[in-house]
Amino acid sequence: MRNSLPTSASRMVSILGRVVLLLTVAGCSATSVDDPAAGNHSPTASLRGGTPTPNMTTEGCQETPGCWQGGTTIGRLDDGDVSFQLNESTLPDSHAGSPGIWLGITNDDCYLWRGVTNWLDQDEDGLADYCEHELAKAFAPVLAFAGGEACSGGESYWAAKVINSYFTGTGDLVKLGYLMAYYDDCGAGSHLGDSEFIQLTVEYNPATQHWVLVDGWLSEHACGTVTVECIAGSFFTHTSEWGPGFDFPSGRSGSFPRVYISKNKHANYHSAADCDAGGALWTDTCAGHADIGRFKVWQDHNLGSAHHHLADCVRSQSGSSVLTGTECIWSGEQFGGWHPGDDGTRAAPYSSYLMSVMFQATFVTVGNWWAGSYGY
Repeated sequence: MRNSLPTSASRMVSILGRVVLLLTVAGCSATSVDDPAAGNHSPTASLRGGTPTPNMTTEGCQETPGCWQGGTTIGRLDDGDVSFQLNESTLPDSHAGSPGIWLGITNDDCYLWRGVTNWLDQDEDGLADYCEHELAKAFAPVLAFAGGEACSGGESYWAAKVINSYFTGTGDLVKLGYLMAYYDDCGAGSHLGDSEFIQLTVEYNPATQHWVLVDGWLSEHACGTVTVECIAGSFFTHTSEWGPGFDFPSGRSGSFPRVYISKNKHANYHSAADCDAGGALWTDTCAGHADIGRFKVWQDHNLGSAHHHLADCVRSQSGSSVLTGTECIWSGEQFGGWHPGDDGTRAAPYSSYLMSVMFQATFVTVGNWWAGSYGY
């Protein structure tokens, strides 16, 4: 982030113009490959195909569109792998051990305005699909659930958003949104569905050729609504946590982080101590927490962009006879964890987060200017 606003008047006009563009686009309807009216509620149908291998590994299954149809458990948000290896590229890394993760791909490989032509960009956001998936996998957070957690089931979705330095005056950034999409909140004040999320911001370091985690935003209960109080975060209301202050299970700073999840309420924290302090409800606890694995990044669970949805109205893939509803992740008014009907206790919609300035733009800290980015 820059510490001051651009001094050029033309620069100021450029930024303000793109703020208007952001707000204008946010109000427009977007095209989705999933058309509920046509009965197509499966995620990213255009990416699915082939016959899954029954004995495929979890990692292989996450790479293979449609693999969940082969019986792979979809109701767990984690991959069950607690080895926490970086899984870096086998190509020579001249800065081994530097902060972040070596992927063997650079910003020149990923950003379309740098002339990338050989990879698809199905959601038309300026970031190559291959890079979106590789970054989402590389930085998928470790989930540390509290002991005695009774409703950890859900279906993981994710999105990636590039922020072009032309619009912000900062370095190029990629925001990675990991949507937990829990079936239930079963704590005090329980409700159907739970729309918590983890947002990580990564940046490419050309000196080390590593992608580095530089910031994070963790939802805590009320952040599904993205209110002013939520944006203010832990400074005032304890409804979100900002900053890069994570611990890193791989032992490498700036790599994928660990996120602590409160018992039955699913608020997300940088540390167990923050969680045990009570959070927004003053009753949160992460006592007895344990790492259970990393967030599962299914290839065909990429939500796409605000301009072009790759998935929106989706049915549960759990095979459950109970979870028979449809959840519209971009366009829904509430999120109910695929429970049919409405008993009045559904969670806030994910659309509030996905369409918010917090995911769709970058904040230039001095002077309170918001700047949009390429693509939408």
